[in-house]
Amino acid sequence: IDTGIIRVQRPPLSLTGMGTVVTIIDTGIDYTEPVFKNPDGTTRILAIWDQTLKSSDYPQFHAPEGIPYGLEFSREDINRALRGETEPLPTKDQNGHGTAMASVAAGSSLGNGLEFLGVDKNSLTKPILLVLGGSLGAKQINDLVKENLDWLCSKFFVVHQTGEKNVDDAKVQNVSSEVELNYKSYPFIYSQMPDVIAASDVILSRAGANSIWECATLGKPMVLVPLCGSGTRGDQEDNASFFEKSGGAFVLARENATSEKLKECLDVMSDASKRESFVQANYSLTKNTNPAEKIANLIYNEFNL
Repeated sequence: IDTGIIRVQRPPLSLTGMGTVVTIIDTGIDYTEPVFKNPDGTTRILAIWDQTLKSSDYPQFHAPEGIPYGLEFSREDINRALRGETEPLPTKDQNGHGTAMASVAAGSSLGNGLEFLGVDKNSLTKPILLVLGGSLGAKQINDLVKENLDWLCSKFFVVHQTGEKNVDDAKVQNVSSEVELNYKSYPFIYSQMPDVIAASDVILSRAGANSIWECATLGKPMVLVPLCGSGTRGDQEDNASFFEKSGGAFVLARENATSEKLKECLDVMSDASKRESFVQANYSLTKNTNPAEKIANLIYNEFNL
């Protein structure tokens, strides 16, 4: 977003990273994800080195040349598995983090947010509400959505990232026709997330710094439900308070994180004219700023360069 992911991919730069090789050291990668495939279904991944696996358990595979541990899976190995010619590869992503990072850094383009969601903007009669709870999800937010789903879908087209961890708890059954038409849930949205945020009108989210600043950069009005309590660092409450005082968000914290308060805030956000003040407040926070320059200056001053 303001880090450059969206801006450099669009005209006039139109930089896609084609021909660039990216190496990622993380929790693993789910090679079956569509963002890691070419249009013909073959993999875009050159190789996977899984350091947790042993050749004694999988004698058909070997460690990379010159390295005494782990197993390497070549592009050919991955393609054979994708075509169903072999069993699925034993390599796994332990918690989804590596897959998420790889999809943002090197995933293929799947079109803009509306195309990903399968939504025709011309036929859309409601604002889009994007619900986020972090990569693993947030049970508190998922429960609020589930409890108020009929009301939410009467006001919004709801896009709900439930989180991999909470996907089963967040499932809804025997829904009304209103919900059927106006609700889409995803365990996790990978490289498509920047475009999905851009396509959304309102964000309902935790208050992690990275996510909410990405939303603010695009001028998105927010309803924030910060992670609170003695077991937290308190940073999310501070982040939420900053945006509330700046006029860019409503905050539902602690005893205020109720269905009644959620409806009250989102009822305001469902009105485009009332959202506009939140939009402008968030734009003003990032106007005429250059994050890369600020980071460079911090490093320069810290080390007295």
